[in-house]
Amino acid sequence: MTREAFGEKVRQYRLRQGWDQQELAKRIQKSVPTVSRVEGGTQNLKLVDILVIADVLGVPVVVLFGGVPDVTEGLTAVLIAAQCQQVKTKAKELLQEADKLDALVGVPPDNSPTSLPSSGLHYFKPLDVFPDLRLAACA
Repeated sequence: MTREAFGEKVRQYRLRQGWDQQELAKRIQKSVPTVSRVEGGTQNLKLVDILVIADVLGVPVVVLFGGVPDVTEGLTAVLIAAQCQQVKTKAKELLQEADKLDALVGVPPDNSPTSLPSSGLHYFKPLDVFPDLRLAACA
């Protein structure tokens, strides 16, 4: 791996933390120009400096050297997929409950707008009128 590639990794992880170069410099006890040179790939570093940078950024040293892929992005995708599956399951349960309630109050199964028998109110299911709203975020 080149110094430039290492510097780019440092920059990426610094930005993920939401830090500017001054913040990283303060945390690793180096000057801002040194951090700039590290990120630009022109600064030679001692092993201890590399270890400190990795520790402060919260990543294993090997990740900064590109030896291990960053699993956080893949993990994020897996977590989002799992959350979507939970949402879909819960939505299905809620729709089944709504169907049971509809049957109790006398709403016809075709979901056409109707008057509720006991109140005379006009009623329809919004998700059946606008089907593309159903689970659009997880589709």
